[in-house]
Amino acid sequence: MIDLETFRRIKALKKDGYVQRSVAADVGVNLKTVQRWWNRSEDEFLGNGRTNRDDRLNVYKDFLVGELSSESNLTDTVLQEYYKLSIMPIILIARSSVFNDISCAATSSL
Repeated sequence: MIDLETFRRIKALKKDGYVQRSVAADVGVNLKTVQRWWNRSEDEFLGNGRTNRDDRLNVYKDFLVGELSSESNLTDTVLQEYYKLSIMPIILIARSSVFNDISCAATSSL
């Protein structure tokens, strides 16, 4: 990850007409890093323009809290079955901190 100063330097060099490869060499970062930020805004860099994965998962929070609260024997196998039935994208939830928050909330309510 680059800092804000580096991001702004990339944008300034782009505005001055430099090509990506030259910017990468000048700034001292990998070309892929320059490519990643080349057409993005400062808001996107700061996270203001991005959808956080946790925000997308909040749709399933009530469902999971209810399931975890009502079924103390709910296992990952059952959750995988829910996924297979397209009830929720369990793989995304398992990778998210929202899942940890849900687990903690459900176990504390038992």
